[in-house]
Amino acid sequence: LFSTADLSFFSGSSLEIANLGPLTFSLHPMDELGAPQGDVQLGHLIVRNFAVARGFNILGNTSIVLEKTNSSEPYLAAFLGTWASGLEQIVAIQGPTRPQFSFLENITTQTVVVAGVTKGLVKSAYVSGFDSLQGHSLHGQPCSLLESSDCLKGPVVTMQNTLHHTIKLTDISLDANLLEDLAYEAVIHTLPIFPKKVSCRKGSRLSRLSSVPGMWAYLNASRASDASVLVPGVPPDGESVLTSFFLAGAPQPGQSDGIQCFGRLDAWDCCFTTILPAAACLAKKRDLSIISTSFSGNLTLWVDSFNISIMLTQRGIPINFANDVPNFHIGPVSMS
Repeated sequence: LFSTADLSFFSGSSLEIANLGPLTFSLHPMDELGAPQGDVQLGHLIVRNFAVARGFNILGNTSIVLEKTNSSEPYLAAFLGTWASGLEQIVAIQGPTRPQFSFLENITTQTVVVAGVTKGLVKSAYVSGFDSLQGHSLHGQPCSLLESSDCLKGPVVTMQNTLHHTIKLTDISLDANLLEDLAYEAVIHTLPIFPKKVSCRKGSRLSRLSSVPGMWAYLNASRASDASVLVPGVPPDGESVLTSFFLAGAPQPGQSDGIQCFGRLDAWDCCFTTILPAAACLAKKRDLSIISTSFSGNLTLWVDSFNISIMLTQRGIPINFANDVPNFHIGPVSMS
């Protein structure tokens, strides 16, 4: 996997070096004690014309080559997962390797701070009555109450790409959680004479979001079997590109009690069925238009033929909600 970045550092030495030409350094992860793991190589970086001046230095267009091997893959997955989560991390560079002048070979090992994707890969999400409460079938048609158990319901998620190359995301599985525990009581109305009282205390779990066949069907029937996401690369003068797409929601392990809220008409229990409206109601009561959440889970990142499964962890992701979410009313079903 090839990329470029700017390498910056400060030199307090009186010694200055100019025009050393291209130098290559190996890239290594850090162990739990903060020491470089010299026996694990993530790849290497190439400085096109190495130079050191007193004060602040920027070496632009430094090439980074990440190399996936059987031994490096778990470390590389952690490196890219931290980057995609928008978090800074420390790695080590060692070298130069195979320099023009032999006395320079491996004379230094330095730690480097690597910035993550600005605010993380996931930017935001949006829930609405159609996408998240009513849902659509595997063929893209709006669901009726009678076919609710076969519906895909979930948010529209927005992700960003900061690379100048299209990335593909597959096998997405992310747990969305509230930033605080939510407890509530509600009444579900199906018929005026049969109100159903619900008391829910399921902690902070909101939903497990997954890429599945049918996720694109309501937009394009020809993509009914497609469960991947393409995020275009950034143009030369841009900083990021956004792409929005639907993810199917389901209870996280242990979130549902296994009792179907409306019998065969609903795949989930009443607390999962009502958690989005309840969270939106609480936000609205606080004069907020978003539900603050965290996302964590796994996805497979593809760049051309390069692919790797990474773990993503982000906090403070806003879920925007339409007015028909706190005012839950789908067909004959409403909530108060």
